[in-house]
Amino acid sequence: PGLSLGNQEDGSSGIGRALIQFLNWFKITEIGKRIGVSVRDVLTWVRFINLVASNNEDNGTIDVATAYVHGACLTLLDGIGTATTATENVDALKIFRSSCIEFLFKQVDTALGCDHSPALEVLMRPESLNLEVVSTPEKFGLHPFYINKVPGAEVGNLGFTFEAPTTCLNTLRLI
Repeated sequence: PGLSLGNQEDGSSGIGRALIQFLNWFKITEIGKRIGVSVRDVLTWVRFINLVASNNEDNGTIDVATAYVHGACLTLLDGIGTATTATENVDALKIFRSSCIEFLFKQVDTALGCDHSPALEVLMRPESLNLEVVSTPEKFGLHPFYINKVPGAEVGNLGFTFEAPTTCLNTLRLI
């Protein structure tokens, strides 16, 4: 029947309603007022959910709730501190980003009727978690996002590591 964010009484997926609720809240916050959100941003968020999510986690994709929160980070939250918010106080931006993620977590918890995936905690306190880069002959990435490697391609030791905290977090955002 398609992707859904919990069981909705009206038969809808719940994703659109949650997205609009978040955007309405976001745009009335002091910092959110200065961040432009375009139709393209919203469509990117929805497309991300559709590409990476599944109602069946056995096929290697992530659940809809996790995709919803990561999609918000991809389209809106990872850009906080750039462009129109570049001159903001760094601590205020961290608090705002945390507030946004808390709002998203509450939405997901309410829609699912249970707590969000513990894997999402990396978004709340990324510096406190031990992120591990996975590099196998088949794939490269950080859970839950991976890039398939070209079969048979050999890469020598380039003398570069993804283990440094900032590099690791940026890799997660990139992948």
